[in-house]
Amino acid sequence: MSILRRLAGYRYVEVRQDDTLQAIAQRELGDASRWADIIAINDLLPPYLTGDVNQASANVRLFGEQLIVPAVAVQTSAASDPDRVFGVDIALTNGLLEAENGDFRLARGNANLRQALLHRVRTALGELLFHAKYGCNVHALIGRGNGPTVGVLGAEYVRGALLSDPRVDSVDAVTATISGDVNEIEATVRPIAGTSIDIQTTV
Repeated sequence: MSILRRLAGYRYVEVRQDDTLQAIAQRELGDASRWADIIAINDLLPPYLTGDVNQASANVRLFGEQLIVPAVAVQTSAASDPDRVFGVDIALTNGLLEAENGDFRLARGNANLRQALLHRVRTALGELLFHAKYGCNVHALIGRGNGPTVGVLGAEYVRGALLSDPRVDSVDAVTATISGDVNEIEATVRPIAGTSIDIQTTV
């Protein structure tokens, strides 16, 4: 049972490195869909948040600066149920939707987190225009001659991408297996809730 602290008005919160408005709304207000409220209160304009001092202005906040958010009481708990912590999303198999019981098949809890981590690792770093820091740099190794150095680099790129997800507590093991032109990377991820997750990707 959580003890709620009731506050009135507004309060200041720090923008963390690589934060998004949706992440701040979820963390501070308990509802990611309230990101538009944060824009209105702070008079923000695209790109809203940045790590580039040249883009910063009164309407674009730098990581590390503060934002005003409504001082609502948010119920927080150290939930251990991965279905509650990691939520539900539409499941994809090789990028395709599948039907189940007359509707889209869903991924819940740890399966949803595993799917999200696979998307992150399989997306080239910088590929998404509005999320330039999302993805994995392992794709930069494509076309290089395979060998021990490429294997180690690939494993570390995957480790870094996995650790950049705030739902990952640690990456316990990452191994790269070189076979001809193929670099198969496997990782064991320990999430903030639930059981360990195995991730495999091939470059």
